[in-house]
Amino acid sequence: MSGSPRRPAPMGGFPIDFKALGIIGSSSSFQQAVERANKVADLRIPVLLLGETGTGKELFGRALHYGSTRSSGPLIPVNCGAIPDELFESELFGHERGAFTDARSAKCGLIELASNGTLFLDEVEALSSSAQAKLLRFLEDRKLRALGATLMREMDVRVVVATNEDLADRVAKRTFREDLYYRLRVVTILIPPLRDRREDIPALARHFLMSAAAEFNRQASEISPAAIDKLVSFDWPGNVRELRNVIQAAVALSSSNCLDADDLEIEGCTGPAMAPVESMQAAKARVVEAFEMEYLRKALADSRGNISKAARAACKNRRAFFALLKKHGLAGCIGQERGHPE
Repeated sequence: MSGSPRRPAPMGGFPIDFKALGIIGSSSSFQQAVERANKVADLRIPVLLLGETGTGKELFGRALHYGSTRSSGPLIPVNCGAIPDELFESELFGHERGAFTDARSAKCGLIELASNGTLFLDEVEALSSSAQAKLLRFLEDRKLRALGATLMREMDVRVVVATNEDLADRVAKRTFREDLYYRLRVVTILIPPLRDRREDIPALARHFLMSAAAEFNRQASEISPAAIDKLVSFDWPGNVRELRNVIQAAVALSSSNCLDADDLEIEGCTGPAMAPVESMQAAKARVVEAFEMEYLRKALADSRGNISKAARAACKNRRAFFALLKKHGLAGCIGQERGHPE
């Protein structure tokens, strides 16, 4: 996950280029989320994104939009917690002139603005019971009627929602409508917290480092093994967003080309002694392994699982390339060819 990426060029192809959207991770739990997103990106069914604050739910929402044939249409993000209940219907459905006292002119609602595109509803748990009923009505018949209007209009809108709450628990406590809950959870994608995918932290840290160095015009281009150990040992309650902020601050304040553990100001972290500094040989081996894993996944994605094509692109013979796939547990990703690699 990265911060507020620029709108990418429409993709509409598969698999989704998650890295272009700033979504980075090769851990098994994270890849499960990526694979589910790839499978449903081009479907109109609702998707419920689950995960703690800062895990990257909005970025996954963007991936679902830009990885679909709707990518040339609008993506309309809505923070449900920021809309007062009395304005929710007007904001989402729009209103006609004179629909209420202050309606001096007609207004197009957010659903209509998202026509032929995607409506992303964040913090959906914040909706009042009245707002939940109105949202359910739209999801059921895909039609809207602006306040003060007489006609219903059908809208082609894909709805993606996100929450960091346990909606099932809210249903049990009767603070969230059960019928809306089941309507939203057609497909769920759980984005794991950063503490459950620590092996992704080095790649994420380097990504944020390069982005911040370019943005701030700084010379920092490396992270020391001690700094990596400090990052990996922390639990990151703010998840990827917190990691990004720590790296950005370190780059902004550092005058060195290599960030060290002392450059990382992590609230609640007791210091670099939390984990021993590994040897240069071990650090090199770990970096090489992470590079190989990322390279192989990209090669397989570009070749659509064709091992011969991927091996040629990597300038390696087929047997050696397959051995690397087996080493990293990726042999099962081969999709185009059949039979033994030899």
